[in-house]
Amino acid sequence: MKVLVTFALDHEFGPWRRMRGFRRMVQGSHPCYEARVGASQVRVLLTGVGCRTAGDAIRAGFRWSPDVVISSGFAGALRPVYGRGAILAARRVFDERLDPRFAPESDRSLLRSASEQGAAPVEAFYTRDTICLTAHDKRLLSPRADAVEMESSIVMSCAQRELVPAIALRAISDTSDEDLPFDFNKVLTGGGQVSISRVLGQVALGPRSLRALVRLSTQSRVVAESLGRFLDTYVGRLALEQPEGRRPGLGLPVDRGGRFGNRLNHREQRAIGGSKGQEVRGG
Repeated sequence: MKVLVTFALDHEFGPWRRMRGFRRMVQGSHPCYEARVGASQVRVLLTGVGCRTAGDAIRAGFRWSPDVVISSGFAGALRPVYGRGAILAARRVFDERLDPRFAPESDRSLLRSASEQGAAPVEAFYTRDTICLTAHDKRLLSPRADAVEMESSIVMSCAQRELVPAIALRAISDTSDEDLPFDFNKVLTGGGQVSISRVLGQVALGPRSLRALVRLSTQSRVVAESLGRFLDTYVGRLALEQPEGRRPGLGLPVDRGGRFGNRLNHREQRAIGGSKGQEVRGG
């Protein structure tokens, strides 16, 4: 099985890369890595931050013809029940239109498998164009979704168009009551990368932010390690769980038109809804 996993930045992927010994591949302008995990051939694509750069990357990634796509990385919690390090698997992903017609859904078999591995199934992620900076902003977004991030909508939409089963799977890096040390939107380059010189410039403007930045960096490293361990187990088991003769990740045959069923039944919807109101913490 060929599994394509996307991250925005290397620091989200770094612990898993070192743990599994991923090797760098040559594929266009976006960094790409490959390793064998169990029976799965895994390719990791670093898309950069934001849908514009992620769209370019994921379209290039589909030339590999993956069987499964995982949109991964960090997310900010929008509700206090999700603690730092919690792994969330979203049923659907909204963009800023907040229109269910344009909200791609995670494959139900992939969702079920993620839940069995310890991820918390949630109703929705919200993909936005800018980084959510303050606890106040997160409270305003909380009626819309469970977590906020910046790439899953385009990754999932591309997978849907290609008829490839996909899942949006994220680790909480900052909780709903946390403010970021400074405006991280100002340190991103046009290619969706973090500019160290711009980070230093922001610290110079507010020296008190340095301590918060160091703390955030330490916390993010722990979260990335937890996410890497989860993905290593999750991806390693995917190929083992697919019935022979079925399209990977679906648990259902593809019909003659090339379409597949991806709606949750009422019992599964209730199970996902039941995750709300219960505190979810990272391992």
